[in-house]
Amino acid sequence: MESATDPEVQSPKLRTPDATSSLSPSLNSLSWQETGLLHSWILVRGLKRDPLDLTFIEPTTGRLFTICNAPYLEIEAIWNNKNYWVNMQEYRAPVQRLDFDLSNTDSWEAILLNASRHGASGTSNMFGEESVAQPCKRAIDIPPSWVLKLELSRDSLQLRFPPDGHRTLFYQQSKLELFAEGVQPQGLASKLITYNDTLRTIAVEIREKFLHRRDKLLGRVRYVAECRVVEEFAPGRAFSLSRLTEVNGYRRTVEFYVSARQDGLVRRDDLIGCKIVEYFRGRADRLTYRAARTRSDPASTSGKPQFTLPNGESTGDLIVQKMTQKFSRPVYRVADRVMAKRCFYVQEGQIRSRYHYQNLHITRPACTHTKEPCDRHSSLSMSMGDSRGRTLHALQTATSRRSASVVVEVQDSPLIPEQTVVQPLLTSERDCLTDIRRSQLEALELLKLRRCEEADVVIEKPRLDPIPVPARGVSLVGLAPMRVADDHTDYLTPFLHAVEGLSAIGYAEAQRTRDQCLMSLKERLIERANIIMLRLSEENSKLAKKQAMFQRNQRENDPSAEEEFERICSEAMFRIHILEQRLASHEECALQKFQELDLKLSADKRLGALKH
Repeated sequence: MESATDPEVQSPKLRTPDATSSLSPSLNSLSWQETGLLHSWILVRGLKRDPLDLTFIEPTTGRLFTICNAPYLEIEAIWNNKNYWVNMQEYRAPVQRLDFDLSNTDSWEAILLNASRHGASGTSNMFGEESVAQPCKRAIDIPPSWVLKLELSRDSLQLRFPPDGHRTLFYQQSKLELFAEGVQPQGLASKLITYNDTLRTIAVEIREKFLHRRDKLLGRVRYVAECRVVEEFAPGRAFSLSRLTEVNGYRRTVEFYVSARQDGLVRRDDLIGCKIVEYFRGRADRLTYRAARTRSDPASTSGKPQFTLPNGESTGDLIVQKMTQKFSRPVYRVADRVMAKRCFYVQEGQIRSRYHYQNLHITRPACTHTKEPCDRHSSLSMSMGDSRGRTLHALQTATSRRSASVVVEVQDSPLIPEQTVVQPLLTSERDCLTDIRRSQLEALELLKLRRCEEADVVIEKPRLDPIPVPARGVSLVGLAPMRVADDHTDYLTPFLHAVEGLSAIGYAEAQRTRDQCLMSLKERLIERANIIMLRLSEENSKLAKKQAMFQRNQRENDPSAEEEFERICSEAMFRIHILEQRLASHEECALQKFQELDLKLSADKRLGALKH
């Protein structure tokens, strides 16, 4: 089917209920010249694959009709952007009986002559099909257009919104600002501000979109009334940051790209100064949730508590009051004494553990360990039970000289030495605190990095489509200069790293730098030539082996083997010929590159000491 960009517009009558309901039945037999009812619609015809596939599109309703159910009475003419065809078939013939082969001059008469493609005596249809050249007596040439050719420079096209690359549109209770790429110093592409009143004085929401920023910032949404800011980032930035949501002084939510992190961290919610919650996915230890409830420490002069976290909001540290861990249920393992939730109550000195439900059980085991205050005789008590309230207590007393091990039996479980149960829990408590502290340090470093990035925005130069440079005469008044990351590398940088002052390079240093630069280029050119020669030698050796193998098997007189050998030799000679041409071209370009670098070094102002 031909696209709608090059359709045919027909000019016949249209039989519809609305158009004929007020007319008498005799009007249907009249022509459009007699009734004045003229209508045009669109014909879409298949190309050479299916030339008989015809579809009519009614522009007033958008409905599609085939040739069988078309409601049209007759067709007077068909035209498109190339030509105009007059219907020469039977007078008042129904649409279903018409021949739509426009190359048939007995059925359709072309008015315009496309001499540039088919000659002065040939005609063509609208589908690009060549027709047999026949004499056309009344054919006329299409007149030239009086409209001048539209010319638009690349800089003007990239500027988008002349003259300064900025446009402001006002709507009801909103304002939209559009910027061309590379014009706004912050990399801003669009800014939509929604207001609470028709006078546009009280802003409610500000949406910003950015392009080509080094910090991978894609968009920012500011909710003014809530003091909430949401930033979205593209993949590939530091810490695998995906989204940052911050309510000033109250809450901060950080979302990450899980596939780019090794710890499986999905989201981190920080209720500033009160609670830290982290969500994980896909970890080997089945950890899915980790939280820490904290309170602020006014930096007293007393002894510093053991369970503390760094605080970036104010002076002093955060004192940990409670830590919680949650684990998922194993998929391919019976949940027999598998940890589900573990809570470390730091102030109360307790560790509470809950396990997953076992198969065919409606209750699950639970365990509480209590750490007694340190004294001359330190004690550690443990209680174990289930959800129905049955609990057994045990007390372990240890002195400085001797320790005892108490065995506790719960329900029908085997005897469990308490020391083997408590020691891993204490280790888990220390590991949990270490992980939370490491996560807190990472969050503080991430916030510090974001502040530095916003203070000094860097716009990266696109690889394929460079940032447009304003055309000559274009005014960019009011816009600050934009810092663009340039990927250009100085050819003397690797050889001047040991020189302290570039403005006062002596003759010896300048000569040494010049010799090293030339020697480096020479080594690269020789290495490139050796690579080409090695590949050429390999191709020659492979061809020689094939020829020797064919000569040994030549007595068999196999036609297929001879054809295969000719094909292999042809491909090998083609590769050898290409490598020989590449080697010859490299030798010619090598001398030219060496001379160009020598002239560039002689004209370099930093090596001006060589001229004296």
